[in-house]
Amino acid sequence: MFDETWEITDAIQRPDITRRTPPLTPAIDRAAGTDPASREVSVSTTPDICAGTGEFGGRLWQTAHGDGAWAGAIGIKSVSSEAFSVDVSTAAVVSLESVDRFVQQCAHYSASLGSNVVEVTITATDSELLRWGLDDVRLFTTTAKGRGAEATFSTLTAIGTVASTRVTAQFTTAGTIDGPAINIVGNWWHIVATKASSSH
Repeated sequence: MFDETWEITDAIQRPDITRRTPPLTPAIDRAAGTDPASREVSVSTTPDICAGTGEFGGRLWQTAHGDGAWAGAIGIKSVSSEAFSVDVSTAAVVSLESVDRFVQQCAHYSASLGSNVVEVTITATDSELLRWGLDDVRLFTTTAKGRGAEATFSTLTAIGTVASTRVTAQFTTAGTIDGPAINIVGNWWHIVATKASSSH
């Protein structure tokens, strides 16, 4: 299913909550040239309602993360700057309306990481074809443009629920997400969604 350049990072030991995705989409860090795992610069968002602690951004990340069973990167393809991460939580059933509100209210915003300013565009992605046994699912794409022609990265975020389990997955790549990249995302998400659904 995946070519040999993918490194599957959880083959021996599953990710844990200490490697949870921070409340800032990976594409934004990539476009700014920062490492989310060791970020030391401050982050500010305009408008601030879209920040991870803001009115809409905060609710989005609360929905995405739940109370945490395990999380972290499970696949990395360094050559093309591609990565796939998963966050699995056992929590009370929640509505995914916070995702809809974030996409509507934060379609365009800017993020400042130190001296680097990144322009962010959020677009909803059709999710019905990727439900695969989940009770509900939302997908949206974050396209982040930094300074310079090569500083554009995108992350497709999928958030799904089934019974008391919440699954969030993020696929990040250089440039935009289209064609072949969407097929890769579909393959990864099928595995994650099917496993989550079959556990109930």
